[in-house]
Amino acid sequence: VLSATTLPLGILMDRFGPRPLRLLGSFSFALSCAMIAVSSYNPPVLSVLIFLALSLNGFGGICLTFTSLTLPNMFGNLRSTFMALMIGSYASSAVTFPGVKLIYDAGVSFKVIMLTWSGLACLVFLNCFINWPVESFPSPEEANYTKKIKLKGLAVDHKVTG
Repeated sequence: VLSATTLPLGILMDRFGPRPLRLLGSFSFALSCAMIAVSSYNPPVLSVLIFLALSLNGFGGICLTFTSLTLPNMFGNLRSTFMALMIGSYASSAVTFPGVKLIYDAGVSFKVIMLTWSGLACLVFLNCFINWPVESFPSPEEANYTKKIKLKGLAVDHKVTG
């Protein structure tokens, strides 16, 4: 189901750019972690939130992953290297959960872990809101990162230094 959302996400990203989708994805992910933490307070009553929370978690995660694919376009000739770095970091993210299990086994409650995870997702939202440009990153074909500088205002015609 989540893989099927990539086509509509692609259409939306072509129309609106990656920033709104990234904001929506990070908000969905943060909300899902908070909902999971809240549902653990009284599982028999609040367990109905789990389905919605996991759906938001998957949707938010795919939004963040999908919008990150445009990020290497900022790095010109190094875009393949940065793409490989991003794919490697996503692939190695499975190592996170054994780490979370160790934290849980050390005595940190599940609620605290999920609320911390939600807080980190809020930082992703804030980072996107502040740092991501409103317009889309240029594709490699349309990228022109060179800027011509005129030396007119510099002191190259100074009488003493020449």
